[in-house]
Amino acid sequence: MTLQCDRCAYMREQPKTTFTVETAFGRKANALQPLFSVELLVLTKQQHSRLAGPFAHLDEALGGALTAAMDREDFNAALGEHLIVDVNVPDQPLRRVLIVGMGIPEQGIRPNFCGMYRLAIDIANQLGFKTLGIPVLPGRLTADFMNIKGMLAVLQCRAAERLSKTPGATLKEIKVFCAAQARRHVEEGLKIDHQLCVVCRDPRICS
Repeated sequence: MTLQCDRCAYMREQPKTTFTVETAFGRKANALQPLFSVELLVLTKQQHSRLAGPFAHLDEALGGALTAAMDREDFNAALGEHLIVDVNVPDQPLRRVLIVGMGIPEQGIRPNFCGMYRLAIDIANQLGFKTLGIPVLPGRLTADFMNIKGMLAVLQCRAAERLSKTPGATLKEIKVFCAAQARRHVEEGLKIDHQLCVVCRDPRICS
């Protein structure tokens, strides 16, 4: 399906979502604490990759719940494969972690990230959640700061499109978590006020 869409029109007509940028990651003991401040947290995983860095630290903080769920479901992280994990963090809003397979590195292209955002936003609304967290994990999401800007522009575009077409949408806030050195580039990406794609083809990574 091809959508002859105008992102600016979506934003004018459906100003439903607030974007918040929060610094996370790093060496401090509480560096991952911001990730617990949303009801649904999204993590991406490449196929055949090992848990490392912030992903591994988060799993440890959650008592191994993520690796246990992936092992139980034989999760291979093929493109579009996804898993919703129930978690319990005392006195924190976090209730579910959505792990999305992004396939092999060569599949980590903009349309597939757009499809991943579509999936995450739709699941947040299906669960009746108001807050969604998207981490920009160091060295995992994109290769350079210019791509970070583009990916965040795509996120805002996709959020406007999905919320304009979802009756009774509950999602009110999307938090983007990033390292301190990437914060400015994330914020610049969220300020891009035009649709990057000449024609939106409504990319999806799963049926």
